[in-house]
This record gives sequence, C-alpha cells and structure tokens, in this order.
Amino acid sequence: METPKDTVSNLIAKIAEEIKYVDYDADIKEISSHGANLTAVLFLVKLKAKDKKDINLFAKVAVLGDSVRKTSPIPCPFTTEIYFYKKVLKQFEMLQEKHSVPEEHRLVFPKIYGINEQYLTETIVLENLMANGFKTHARQKTVDLEYASTAIELIAKFHALSLAYCKEDPEDYEEVSNKLTIDTSIMLSLMDIMKPKMIGTAMSVVSDVNKEKLEKYLAGEGEEDRFLQFMSVYYSKGSQMLAHGDFKPSNLMHRRQNEKLEMVPVDFQMVHTSSPTADLMYFFFTGADEDFRRQHYHKLLDQYYEQLKLALERLDVDPEEVYPEKQYRKELEEAKMVGLMMGVILLPIITVAEENLPTFDDGAEVTNFVVPGSELYRERFNGVVNNYREWGLL
Repeated sequence: METPKDTVSNLIAKIAEEIKYVDYDADIKEISSHGANLTAVLFLVKLKAKDKKDINLFAKVAVLGDSVRKTSPIPCPFTTEIYFYKKVLKQFEMLQEKHSVPEEHRLVFPKIYGINEQYLTETIVLENLMANGFKTHARQKTVDLEYASTAIELIAKFHALSLAYCKEDPEDYEEVSNKLTIDTSIMLSLMDIMKPKMIGTAMSVVSDVNKEKLEKYLAGEGEEDRFLQFMSVYYSKGSQMLAHGDFKPSNLMHRRQNEKLEMVPVDFQMVHTSSPTADLMYFFFTGADEDFRRQHYHKLLDQYYEQLKLALERLDVDPEEVYPEKQYRKELEEAKMVGLMMGVILLPIITVAEENLPTFDDGAEVTNFVVPGSELYRERFNGVVNNYREWGLL
C-alpha cells in the first residue's frame, strides 16, 4: 500500500522531470502541524541536482477518509484547494499584473510546483516559505495589534481581488462562485447530532454569571435557530466576494523583512462565496482574546473597509460601485452574533490540546470535529461571552 511519503516521492519525480532536474536527489521529511492541519500529512522536501540550485518544497497529502468525505456537509477541502490554485489564483495574479499593482501592495501567494488529484491521496507541492524566513503562528496563541492589523490588510486585498474578478469577468466568476458555494441544506442532516454536543460543550465551560443568558440565547426564544442564523451569514450564496473560510492566525505565514511584518496566506481548503464578515469574525473570535477585542475590535473593523477601498482603487475599481460602505455596515449588523457562534462551533477544535486532536482518516466520522472543551477553551470562550455582554448583545 502506498504511504503518504510514497505519494510525495512520486509527485516529486514528475516535478523533477518537468524542471529538468536530472539524476536528482530528494530529501523528504515528515513534519507536524501541531494541530493546525487535521486532514493532511505534511512534508518538507529538499530537491537537489548537479549544477542546479537546491529547491526547498512543502508538500501536503490528504488523509481525509472516504467515510468522512461522504458524510461531510461541505465539499472535500482538497478538491476546493486544488481548484483555487488551478483556477482562482491565476485570475488573482493576472488582475494584479494587469492593473500594475505596486509590488509592495500585491497579495503574495506561495509558488505551486505540482498537484496530484487522485482521490484520497490528493497532494499539493508548494515552495517552502519557511526556507525564506517565514514562520507559522502557533495554533493556540492569540494575536497582537501589529499581527492583526497586517492580517486585516491582507484579507482586504483578498476580498478586493474577488470583487474585481467578478466585475471584470462576471461569467467566469459565476462559474467559480457556483463551484465554491456551499449548500447549507446538507448540514441539516447532521444538525440533530452535532448541535446538542456543541451547545453542551459551551454550557459546560461558561461561567455561572453568564450561564442563564447564554442558555436563553442558544435556545432561540422564538427566533430562528441560532445555528441556521450562523450558516446564513457564514455561507452567503451568490456573493460577489470569496472568503478564505479558515482565516485564522495559523493560516498566515509571517516574517519580518526590513523592519516590516510580511504575511502570506496559506491553506485554501475552505474558500467559498460569502460576506467579508465571515473571515473577519473568524479571525477575531478564534485568534484574539477578550482584552484584545475590547481594545481593538471595532477600530480594526473600520480599518478593514479603509484597506478594502485602497485595494479596490489599486485594481481600478470604484468601491462604491461594487461594495459600498453602507452595504458593509449592514452586513456587519446582520453578522453581529456570528462571533459568539464561532465560539460555540469552531473555538473548541482550535483550542483543543494536541494530544486530544481528532483524526479523520479512513473509518472516521465527520462528527469527530465536535470535541470536548479544554481549559484554554474555557478561558477563551468566557472571554467571547464577556465581550458580548459588554457590548450589550447578550
């Protein structure tokens, strides 16, 4: 049976042939993501050949089992990421080139060397950014202001590129939109199983002073189901904008170059059509803590739209034509409770201890994503609830 390392080795052979690395040598080493990636095996590769420059590569091989894929309410993350690299990324890079976006303002992506689309062993080989001084942000560590501010500028550029794409080639974007739209109705089949467990985890850690208010909110009290409200915002159909979908600090590679913090986005397995609020809420409520949000949350939401306008103008797009500030503020209002639901739905898996991480290989179930709350989850989730109470939203 072929191992993930064998899969990488076979793809490296094809890459070496394409770039004419004759009689090459490949040093392939498996590495740990420390819980930042649950559905793939990761490798670092050093590709060598006589009279050629060494190439440092990064590879990830799918280990997402067939049973999880068939019962998951979202498309296969590897199919999504491969589609993003083969289709969307090329459009983004073309747009930046066409409009002569200055190098210092361009959104930079890792270079792609090879892709294997074989079912169950999908593999992507990229340049190894770590060899160029980039680092990953620790999965459980919260952000500081410089990191958050730089990330907000980055995601504004990402969203601006999708808006420009939609404006310049609406027919092609519609094809992409249809491919990257998530059908939330599929999620309903799992709701009866997953929702009680998620609510139970949240209620088990929330402080006594907030327990009654949270319980009433999650019960709905005659309102639309809170999980359906969350999905209607997070997976907005027909949007002219693509969301990263998994916009957390550990999916941003960073380095300091010439005293400036630089970032490169990675992991495009959850890209989908949505409002920008999906990425913003994801970042602030899974990657920041209570005190940070208290001090900077609202200012950074303002900063986002300013950066979006600048990014659109560099692409020769009128912000008021494609995404006016009035619309942004309306969507923020509609999404105001999404951060709290991020704390219920996503924060447990982000804060789970490494030794308790679930697996998703063959035989696993999609419900493995629902994990018990850790002590870190207790701390961080109570911080989310405290913020919502202070803001008069709970």
